Amino acid sequence: MHTKPKRVEKDIGSAGGGTVDVVEELPPFPQPEGIFTRGTHFHPKQFLVTLEAMYDELVVREKSGGECSTEYGAFASMIVKRLTVTADDGPLFELYSVFQVPETDF
Repeated sequence: MHTKPKRVEKDIGSAGGGTVDVVEELPPFPQPEGIFTRGTHFHPKQFLVTLEAMYDELVVREKSGGECSTEYGAFASMIVKRLTVTADDGPLFELYSVFQVPETDF
């Protein structure tokens, strides 16, 4: 089943303030805990920790994901849709424009 991209409102942060409507397909549900918070923030460090944990569980240990299998499925689906591999830069994950990256994650 193909879902229609969601229309979300994003604060444009200009001097005049205001918001703009952005149409973007949001991450499939449910995502592993801590990657997306408050419906507004993306945490790249937690993204990488989760990617490593999922790889270890599914590839290295050859397990099914256990109680995280549903979240790993949604996480893997998101990665497949948003990952681009280039000859120059290697794998690149396209960030969602509707999510902020907290300064503490740099």
